[in-house]
Amino acid sequence: MKGYKPLRIDFTNVMAEAIGSESGLTFDNLLSFERPAELCAEDLAKRRHNDVGFPELPYDVELVKRIKETARELQSWCRNFVVLGIGGSALGSRAVFSALNHPFHNLLPGGHTARGGSPRVFVIDNIDPVLISSLMDALGSELPVTAFNVITKSGSTAETMAQFLHFRDALRIHPDCDPVRQIIVTTEAGRPSADEPGRAKVGPLRKIADEGSYMTFPVPLNVGGRFSVLSAVGLLPAAVGGVDIEELLKGAAMMDERC
Repeated sequence: MKGYKPLRIDFTNVMAEAIGSESGLTFDNLLSFERPAELCAEDLAKRRHNDVGFPELPYDVELVKRIKETARELQSWCRNFVVLGIGGSALGSRAVFSALNHPFHNLLPGGHTARGGSPRVFVIDNIDPVLISSLMDALGSELPVTAFNVITKSGSTAETMAQFLHFRDALRIHPDCDPVRQIIVTTEAGRPSADEPGRAKVGPLRKIADEGSYMTFPVPLNVGGRFSVLSAVGLLPAAVGGVDIEELLKGAAMMDERC
């Protein structure tokens, strides 16, 4: 990675030598964690390609390529990018955006170098009517140049679906808006059906997206919501917001190797 320097964690002040034996750790305490840590690592290694999928996220080259292409296309016309989600579908995007973008990204002029040609980014993680109406105030006349990324792994999260229906209706009734162009859906492609072996069971949002011809990105079945930031859940908003997702994933791959 460009300019990479390994992080060092100085834990001096949690050790007994620094703060006393009543509250501090000894090196024997630390050594006692060695075998449990090894067992955890062994368990994760066994489950890595099965029900634990997050360690594989840094290596999906094709997904990164598609996300970057989509981000460039959105940046060519989009002035506002709105993430609709709750819990793990919003937390990762908010964390990456806060950590890697200018603290006042949304307040900078569109042509400012710190914006890098990216739109304003809003993460709407609940259905508070004051929040929703305030966002509409902020968007104002720019609704036709606003994209909405609807994120729910299951495709049935009540709060996210309520957000989606509200903003889809707003786009439908606006003469200059096009829901098909302005809505991107991130949800499961489908999971095995116990009732119909060989057929995938899809969530409500996936059905709506397919019927409405909305652009979609997948959420892997073996990646939980709070582990999904390095999937399309977090990468698409990050890329649209100007984050170099290839460098982000290089760092993740490096930590995967070190851990």
